[in-house]
Amino acid sequence: MAYPNIETVDFTGSTNSDLLERASQGAPEALWLRAKSQGAGRGRSAREWVSDTGNIYTSTIIRLSPNDPPATEIAFVAANALHQSIAKYLPNKNVLIKWPNDILVDDAKICGILLERNEDAIIMGTGVNLVHSPQNIDRAATSMTELGIDAPDPDEFMHILAENFAHWLLLWRDNGFAIVRDYWIKNAHEKGKKIAHKDYVGSFDGIGDDGACLLRLADGEIITIYAGDIFMLE
Repeated sequence: MAYPNIETVDFTGSTNSDLLERASQGAPEALWLRAKSQGAGRGRSAREWVSDTGNIYTSTIIRLSPNDPPATEIAFVAANALHQSIAKYLPNKNVLIKWPNDILVDDAKICGILLERNEDAIIMGTGVNLVHSPQNIDRAATSMTELGIDAPDPDEFMHILAENFAHWLLLWRDNGFAIVRDYWIKNAHEKGKKIAHKDYVGSFDGIGDDGACLLRLADGEIITIYAGDIFMLE
């Protein structure tokens, strides 16, 4: 297991874009790049990710090998590592994972994850709201400061995150998806929660052995969701 190497810059366009380029030039696994602010941060579905100074904006490289489990499961590895890192500072708050890998506190988003791939390299990028949250988005958002918590020093948080991610990545490689899935389910929104996906509205029925979201319709039919956003209702 490579020991995390964390580089910090004052500003960049996107840490994900930077590491995609560096990965194509041979940069190793466990390299982390943190920017104090970004000019072109982005989330899933090409959404802009607001990147003002004070929060965590970081990406890392995962190098896939032929013996690794399916790469799609890294979304859950990332979710577990972020949940564990954030929950450390919010022991009295309801910190939950929303499928596949958003982190919510009291149903407001505190963290997002973006995974991108270039050949054998996966870039895992994340933004964590330590001191402020964006207000111009289509869902509730929060930060540790807004929750009344003294936000950790970003360097301290980065080392905890890097260590937790390395831990979960090793567990996944050595033991497969089951151990990752068990932690994810234990810390995700409960079964029966009303959710929506595109034209479907139903209740969350857990995740499959491959990580797919299971949405149960009113008539009992199960819709299997492999990609896209789900929205929590009520």
